[in-house]
Amino acid sequence: MKPILALIKTLNLLPLLGCCVFTAFLSCESKKQDTSRIDYSSHVKPIINKKCITCHGGVKRQSEFSLLFRQDALDTNESGKPAIIPGDEHSELIRRITSDDPEERM
Repeated sequence: MKPILALIKTLNLLPLLGCCVFTAFLSCESKKQDTSRIDYSSHVKPIINKKCITCHGGVKRQSEFSLLFRQDALDTNESGKPAIIPGDEHSELIRRITSDDPEERM
């Protein structure tokens, strides 16, 4: 498992991985705990706290987008569209994270 994490860090894929997992978490309806799955609190939340909350949480809600609470993350933002649409791999959040344009990239 450690070589995979090293590769992810080397390729700077942590933000993308975090948001993909976060999107999957938001669309999950089951509350079952499976130890083979990624756990939101121990795997995803630390990435969001490190890479996203500074601009998109609490008091600071850049572009009216916050990841502090689930409902905030699913609400419409400054553009009038939701950044996260559960189950949609083409959501605005994924587009912005993977953009090559530094003005668009989150």
